[in-house]
Amino acid sequence: MLRRSRPFLPGAPRDFGEVRDAAHNGPNSGEFAACDGKRVAISLPVGDQRRVLKGRARYEQDSVLGWILRVTLDGGVDDGNAQLLIRESQWQGQVIPDVAHGCNCLLIVETPDSSA
Repeated sequence: MLRRSRPFLPGAPRDFGEVRDAAHNGPNSGEFAACDGKRVAISLPVGDQRRVLKGRARYEQDSVLGWILRVTLDGGVDDGNAQLLIRESQWQGQVIPDVAHGCNCLLIVETPDSSA
């Protein structure tokens, strides 16, 4: 009998390998493509803490920015939901399966090391 060490969310990748191996047309390892059409949580550094934004992701090619992940955030403003655009060619964070925020993928935004 197999046991899972963490809960499985329907539609979520079961492990990081499924995220990495997703078919895509973009330049990187497929991490953004695996989030296409899925619920994502984005962990951002704010001061000495981290804040999490949630929304629905769309992996697409922009004529100016190249391959992007367009995240339509939950909540939003009066005239529509706010969107966050992340350029795949400049992404330096992590994309992992999410188990803590009720989403399919967790994008961990990393800041450059200020000591370098």
